[in-house]
Amino acid sequence: AAYDTHKALIMNRQRVAVVNYVTRGDSEDRLRLYDPSQDWALVQSAWVSHAAKSDSQPEAETMEGCANKFSNVPQTNLSSRGAMLTGNKIDESPSFAGARLHLNGLEPELNCRVRARKIIFHRAVQRWQPASDTRWTLTHTEGCLALKPSENKAILEQLVGRALVYVHQE
Repeated sequence: AAYDTHKALIMNRQRVAVVNYVTRGDSEDRLRLYDPSQDWALVQSAWVSHAAKSDSQPEAETMEGCANKFSNVPQTNLSSRGAMLTGNKIDESPSFAGARLHLNGLEPELNCRVRARKIIFHRAVQRWQPASDTRWTLTHTEGCLALKPSENKAILEQLVGRALVYVHQE
């Protein structure tokens, strides 16, 4: 429905990203890329983070919970939901984020401040798990959609140019 509602604004019609925040944070198929031009074929699934303050298990050190709190208000450090469009270019940042892609909210009640809040797609930060000598874990964000470092740029390249991103939790 969001695709049909915002079709006039969507320029990249080769990919639509759907983020399912009902799925646990450690899931490898929380972000799904679809090709609407091929009868909505599933193209790829990937891990994506949510904001730490959105987590259903806020005390957890790992990404095991679901996102259940959302906001459109600046400085809440909560994830946003609803329909969004990606930016027209991928920015390369020498900072921790590496390749990043801006988002613009399309729904006044849910996410019209996404751009002002600097909610973007970027590479996830990895943190060493002291309890495990051999494990790095990917961390929550302050509201952004963060992807595994090994997948970040390839996914952003598919979504650049005003593709629809739909984040839901129901």
